[in-house]
Amino acid sequence: MKPFRKGLITSLLIILPLMASGQDLQYYVGQGALHYELQEYEQAIDFFSSALQYPSPPKEVYAYLASSYLLTDKPDKAVDIASEGLEEHSEFLRLRLLKGEAFIKIDPVKAIPVFGDIYSMIEDDSVDSENVSVNLIKAYLGQLHQQVGGNAFERDEQLTAISHFEKARSYTPDSLSVHNNLAYLYIKNEQWKKAAKTAEEALVLFPANENLLFMKAQAYENKNDPENLLLAAEQLYISDPENIDKSIMYGRALLNNNKARQANAFFQKKIEENPHERRLYRTLIEINRQRMNQGGLLKILELKLVEFPDDRNLLEEYGRELIAAGKTEAAHAHFDSLSTLYNSAEFARVAARAYLYEPDFDRAKTSYKSYLKIWADDPGLLGDYALILKEAGDLNQSKSTFQKYLLVGSDPWILLQYASIIDLEQAQEELFDILRESKYSGFTDWLEIRANELKPNSTEEYVDILSNLFNLYEQTHKTVNQDAESGLNELMLLEPELFTSFTRLSFINTALEELLVLISEELSFETALSILDRTGEIHQNSAILNHYLGVLYYEKSYDLTEAKQRLETAVRLSPDHEISHLVLGHLYSELNELDRAILSYERVLSLNNQNREAYRSIIQLSQMNDDLDSLCERWSQRYRQDSNNDLLRDFLIEALHRANRFEEAKKVLESM
Repeated sequence: MKPFRKGLITSLLIILPLMASGQDLQYYVGQGALHYELQEYEQAIDFFSSALQYPSPPKEVYAYLASSYLLTDKPDKAVDIASEGLEEHSEFLRLRLLKGEAFIKIDPVKAIPVFGDIYSMIEDDSVDSENVSVNLIKAYLGQLHQQVGGNAFERDEQLTAISHFEKARSYTPDSLSVHNNLAYLYIKNEQWKKAAKTAEEALVLFPANENLLFMKAQAYENKNDPENLLLAAEQLYISDPENIDKSIMYGRALLNNNKARQANAFFQKKIEENPHERRLYRTLIEINRQRMNQGGLLKILELKLVEFPDDRNLLEEYGRELIAAGKTEAAHAHFDSLSTLYNSAEFARVAARAYLYEPDFDRAKTSYKSYLKIWADDPGLLGDYALILKEAGDLNQSKSTFQKYLLVGSDPWILLQYASIIDLEQAQEELFDILRESKYSGFTDWLEIRANELKPNSTEEYVDILSNLFNLYEQTHKTVNQDAESGLNELMLLEPELFTSFTRLSFINTALEELLVLISEELSFETALSILDRTGEIHQNSAILNHYLGVLYYEKSYDLTEAKQRLETAVRLSPDHEISHLVLGHLYSELNELDRAILSYERVLSLNNQNREAYRSIIQLSQMNDDLDSLCERWSQRYRQDSNNDLLRDFLIEALHRANRFEEAKKVLESM
């Protein structure tokens, strides 16, 4: 953003003719003009100020005095004098110019309307132009809008900056910087269509400008105009084929025009010419990852490793891509080698984890045991191994490994897994002290209640534990969503399932549901309702809480209206909660809303096509509704598309029998 040129008006001020009347006035004006010519501006100010004390001083006195104030760096006083003179001589353009220049020094924003008025007056031919050219005023307005736009950009006021640069372009269309800045702002604000148009119009005036060409190509790439992108990128590349940035853009343009083979060949050629240029490899890696081309991705990584064999990050990336490609043995061997090369327990851990993506717990356990002989006190290896043993059901060895972990590690999640499989009397005080200081404090309270088969002492204690578990659930759910988002368009797997945030969410969800079941079934309706309602004041949008409130109303108070409202809220908040749909189906049945009940049961089956209760309920309701034939047709079509679903087949046969369609039932049986 270029700074505004200052001082044009004062440098252009000519010695104006002075028509002073009266001897004293003439003296002050003459002395002021003399000192002004001698550049003695302070003395000139004194004389011109005295001249203004006389009635009807010449308008030029205001101009000289305003100019003198400007030349002594007193723009505020210049504005005051110019404003005073314009009250009597509103058509005096040079005085307006001086006022505008004074505002430039004070606040360029305020200068814009002053020069805008001058421009309008000259354009309308309503005043004597006094040899002030319209081009000069347009130049001023163009540079003012550039300066104000640049200031807005520095304050991160993007839209304001765009508005000023658009106006600057209308006044100074031949300014390269205006076009460049405006196109850049459009790109920064993702206004790709306007960016492309601005660059196109500017290239008519500046056809060889590479910056404009680059922005034009960037705009076309992002506004999904591959043909024009390719034209612009090719023009850029031809202008300087040795430039890596231009080469990368051209290669990507080929790809965007569905010329993948040509793009790959182009990048391969560029890599041969520039084997040490990392950006070429990285671009080709990203392209292959976006296109889900796992084989191509591994080949590029292997090619890059030839040039950079000691790049530790690259070695790790290659190993993780082997895992993503399902090359378990190769991945394990690769990271095993790295663990030796770098004497790294972390690489050993990744090597062992490679077996867990399938998962193959036996080989994983063997691998962890071998590495723990080398790095016996490594918390990463110990924590993983303890969790794997727990998952595999080897609880005694798992507890022993957790105890070793407790001596060297402090990850609350791992300690929570330990706490979840030991009896309370076995619990170490240190373990629970760490957990109580972590975000799992509410979970720890629940473990104690479950282990002792005790009930909290008060409603308050229930609410506290439940709220803590809900907070933990919501935090983890947010992490699950973030992980899912970061995994989009990526070939690389984040973690084996055992270590994902989704597994953590399932573990927390199980505990939460256990506690909610305890509250709903073991406490009186009034007490349970009080606990759930108070928790709901904080967690109003919880699908699980609304589900259990619905179940509570349904089973304990038989308030079907309230139960229906709660369960409908639950499925709206969490459409994939199978049990909510199932209970809602039962409730609709009791309300004799049979069509809605069947729809709820069908939603259960869309989530879990092995839910016997849903199949059975649909058959019963269809028979009550005298609609078994329609059900048979629907399930027959579904079975043709899913012939391996044995449960669907069994219930289809039952439905056909109930509909007296025995021949069809026999055919289904014979197709087994």
